[in-house]
Amino acid sequence: MAASLDIVNQSFVNELSKGTPLYEKTPTEARQILEDVQKHTPAPDVSQEEFEVPYESYNVKTIIFRPKNASGYLPAIFYTHGGGWILGSPTVHGSLMEDLARQTSAAVVFPYYSPAPEKQYPTQFEQSFAVLKYIAENGEKHDLKTDTLALAGDSVGGKTTSFDEQEGP
Repeated sequence: MAASLDIVNQSFVNELSKGTPLYEKTPTEARQILEDVQKHTPAPDVSQEEFEVPYESYNVKTIIFRPKNASGYLPAIFYTHGGGWILGSPTVHGSLMEDLARQTSAAVVFPYYSPAPEKQYPTQFEQSFAVLKYIAENGEKHDLKTDTLALAGDSVGGKTTSFDEQEGP
C-alpha cells in the first residue's frame, strides 16, 4: 500500500512543487513563497507578546507565544527557527509555536534573528544568544520561570540552540 499525505500536507507539498525550486530562487523570493504557503490566522487560544531585545546597533524582534488560559509565571521554551539562516519567520513558524505552547502549557520564546545573506555568520548565533541571555536575566518581566528554561530548534535552529546552550547565559 502506497503511503499518502493528509490533505493539508499534500497541499503544502503541491505548492512547493510548483515552478522553480526554492534553492534556485533569490533569498527574497524564497522567503515570500514560504510566507505565502505557511500563512495562517493566529490561533485564538494562544497570545503573542512582541518586543525587541537590543543587540549592538540592532534590535532583535522577539515573540513570546503563550496559552491564553495560562496565568502566572510559565516555564519557557526558547525556540530558534531553522531555514539555513536564510528562511524562517514568526509567520512561517507561527503555527508550530502555537502548537508547542498549547501542547506543553509553556511560553515559547521565538527570537527572529537577522537572515543571511543580509547579515553574515556569526550574527545569527550572536543575536539568538543575546535574546537567550536577555530572557535568562529578565524573564520575570515577561512572566517566565527562567529556572525551567528549555532550549529547542529545528534544522539550523537546533544547531544555533546547541551553541547557545554551550555558551550559557
